[in-house]
Amino acid sequence: MKRKKWYGVYGFNGLGIYTDYQKLLDAHDYIRGGRIKSFPNQEEAEDFATDGFIRLNNGVDALFATIPEGRTLQPNYFYFRAHK
Repeated sequence: MKRKKWYGVYGFNGLGIYTDYQKLLDAHDYIRGGRIKSFPNQEEAEDFATDGFIRLNNGVDALFATIPEGRTLQPNYFYFRAHK
């Protein structure tokens, strides 16, 4: 049986995690400076996406403006960066 892959993605304008590779490819056109990597589980994909987004956007404030603290990333959805 094929194992489920998780994909972490981040860019200057947002971040996300995906299990559906086609949805990731569809979103990729809208991701500025995007990085993508596959993982065997959701936690590693989330860590990759959030850590990369924080590094690109100079701190955790950009992350919390985009995703409220304490919320988890929903699969197959790209969170566009919120501008304050």
